[in-house]
Amino acid sequence: MNLKEYTYEASVIFSPSTVRLRRKIAEESESEMERCPEDFGGDVACIFFKFDYVFPYEKLDGLRRYILAVRDRTGLRNSFRGYIALDLSEWSDHVDEDYFRIFIMYLADHSDGIHYLLFFGAREASQREPIMKMLAQYMRVKVIDKIQRGGAALRPKRSRSSHNRHEIQI
Repeated sequence: MNLKEYTYEASVIFSPSTVRLRRKIAEESESEMERCPEDFGGDVACIFFKFDYVFPYEKLDGLRRYILAVRDRTGLRNSFRGYIALDLSEWSDHVDEDYFRIFIMYLADHSDGIHYLLFFGAREASQREPIMKMLAQYMRVKVIDKIQRGGAALRPKRSRSSHNRHEIQI
């Protein structure tokens, strides 16, 4: 899998099991980091995070936990370039809720240099459409059906001249 071939900010993956996906993505991102270390910033190539569902009007602690997790897993650097894989499966039926929008807006505002891999549980085509419409309001997204070596790209292209623009401040 070539992890940096297209210009999307996020790849959306609909899958009933994130365990195998996590393993594949971890292997491919580490391999990519070994081949092109200049494309990454931080101590890891990929960060995995599960954003738990919160009922409306309850305290939203997930955003704070996400920010702290990214800081912790990147070696407390002030910038990170790489992959952030987010398990959003619990939100599949709640994408129209405010807390989910807030989280997605935060991701969109902090997307330079990061490529998000958004995991949702397996869905029928009719169930995928609202998710994709909601995400498309805030970022460029593409559905990835398979992850295989040399297969679908998960990371956006970067030209050499724009390399430094792809860092984000955390």
